[in-house]
Amino acid sequence: MLKNLTYSVTFPSTGRTLAETVEFKAGFGAITGPNESGKSFIIEMIRWLFFGTAALRGTVPDYKKLTGELTFTIRDVDYRVWRTITQAKVFRGKEQIAVGTKLVNAKIVELLTFGMDVFDIANVANQGDLEKLGSMKPTERKRMVDSVIGLGVIEDLAKSAGDEALALGRRADDLKSSLYEPPEPVLPENYRPAKEILADLDSIRNLKTEFDQLQGWLSVERVPPVKPVSKIDMPLDVIRSMLDGQNETKAQHLALAIQLDNLPAPSPYSEEQLSKVCIQISDYDKWQELVRFRAQYPTPAYTREQLAEADSAIVEYVNHQLLENARGKLGELLDHGHHECPECEHRWPVEADAVEKMQAEIERLSQLPNSDLEPALTSAQVRVELHNIDHFESGISPEVVPEASRPLLTGSQVDEHRRANAAAAQRETLSATLASYAKRLADMPNYQVMLNNQGAHQALMVQFENDMINFEVWKAERADKLVRSVMLEASVAQLPSLYAAYEVSCAYEIQKGNYDELAERYRQATETIAYFSEQSGEWKKAKEALTTLRTMVKQHLVPSLNRVASHLIKQMTGGQRQKIEVDDDFNILVDDQSISTLSGSGKAVANLALRLGLGQVLTNNVFSLFMADEIDASMDKDRAENTSYTLQTLKTRISQILLVTHKYPQADYYVNLGETNEPEIA
Repeated sequence: MLKNLTYSVTFPSTGRTLAETVEFKAGFGAITGPNESGKSFIIEMIRWLFFGTAALRGTVPDYKKLTGELTFTIRDVDYRVWRTITQAKVFRGKEQIAVGTKLVNAKIVELLTFGMDVFDIANVANQGDLEKLGSMKPTERKRMVDSVIGLGVIEDLAKSAGDEALALGRRADDLKSSLYEPPEPVLPENYRPAKEILADLDSIRNLKTEFDQLQGWLSVERVPPVKPVSKIDMPLDVIRSMLDGQNETKAQHLALAIQLDNLPAPSPYSEEQLSKVCIQISDYDKWQELVRFRAQYPTPAYTREQLAEADSAIVEYVNHQLLENARGKLGELLDHGHHECPECEHRWPVEADAVEKMQAEIERLSQLPNSDLEPALTSAQVRVELHNIDHFESGISPEVVPEASRPLLTGSQVDEHRRANAAAAQRETLSATLASYAKRLADMPNYQVMLNNQGAHQALMVQFENDMINFEVWKAERADKLVRSVMLEASVAQLPSLYAAYEVSCAYEIQKGNYDELAERYRQATETIAYFSEQSGEWKKAKEALTTLRTMVKQHLVPSLNRVASHLIKQMTGGQRQKIEVDDDFNILVDDQSISTLSGSGKAVANLALRLGLGQVLTNNVFSLFMADEIDASMDKDRAENTSYTLQTLKTRISQILLVTHKYPQADYYVNLGETNEPEIA
């Protein structure tokens, strides 16, 4: 049911604007007004807001400045759709449920459960389009009705059920064709589980490992150890005593060598040469002292008398500048004018007091020494030069000596050369003593080597004794291992027969496992074949039930449509026409006469009756609305009144009926549009 409509459009070709806000009510409503007032445009806007630009009568560029909003109710739920030419939104209450033209178009069809083609047949009769249903081919009418009531879906479901039954039957046949029952393997003689045999194998393999290790150990022979022989007859204590004396001699020799190394090396200079170098060092030090003094205390550029004269010149120049400045200020004061006594003609300056003070200042400055010569130094420069004189006079000037060259040696080097000359005699004595010690050491045997060799011999004797003990232990162990090896050999001999039994058991158990798996698959396949066969039968039953359902729906639909349409055409023609029949192939007969052979008014009322009947049978339970645009244009007065009366009686079965008309039928409410002189839009 429609509730509210608001729209606004400006047509670019004419510049005309149409804008309305319409409130719809339940029952029979008439949209009236003069020509070109936009009556038909209201129905066009309703169709556009439902189904988008496909519902517009013109091209999209003609509606560039178009906006609208429609509020409607489906199954007691309020919805609102808003559109422009390029945008769209739909709301359920305040919740936005779709955005964008494509999504909104799909959402409207989902809510109504049918599209614009069904809407334009069952819910609206546009201007000049009333006979559309009658002009359809029977197959087109059949397809349109089937799509609304779902007969096409039922046919698709029946076909799908048949296809599923056929597919399941084929799958069962395919499984049967490839199914066979596997043969069970024969149990070997004296069969033992491979797991038990493997446990025995593991135990004997461990014994085999021990047996192999024993064989490897026994294969290695040992020879008895050989007693070592010493080449030194001297006892170890005597060698140590002789080594101590030799080490003491080496220590004395080393001490003398260190003492000789610590003596200074021989000097190439005599004592006389070193004395001359000392004199050169003294002369050079005095010269360096004089150089350092002159660097620290530079000779002043001016004397104190010269600086006093420069200071006097600065004072005279400053006095001269002050005098010139005072004279200039006196002239400025006199330029200010004079006062003149009218009686005695006495004249005096306007700034008399200031002039008198300035003249006194000029007199004072004139008595001071002054000069216009700019002094050579500034007061700051005089102070700097006086500071330099004070700094120079504060230092004690050393004796002036001639410039000296740097000596060949420093004082510390002279001292080292003198010590080297003093140690020459001691060096000669130490060298002779070292030579005698070296000869004594050369004549001695190497007691350290003798001690090492004798110690090594004793170690070899200890090792020999240990080796003899180990050799005896080895002989005893070898006897034990020989006994153990003989005992293990009998057990190890069982391995080949165990390996053969294990292989037979493993092969049988693999075959048995494969058989069990194949047997389970065979069982599952048998169950699957039974399941597919059962399901195929169920799908066949479903197909038969859907086929029966379609037949029953059609058997109910066509008689219901004929009954409703016949009642309506009888009312609208005042009894002139009695019945409308639509057969199973949707051919239309009016009083046993083809609809295509009727007059214009006859076709109009027959088509209107069928449309109203289709709406009540097909769409009224979802969206109870019928809109008609000037459907009475081809009718005479009586038939138009009968049609209007029929619409009035339908309001108990159709919630909302809207009629666009130039006439004023008896309606529940009216939507009156104003007059206009602009070109017709409707």
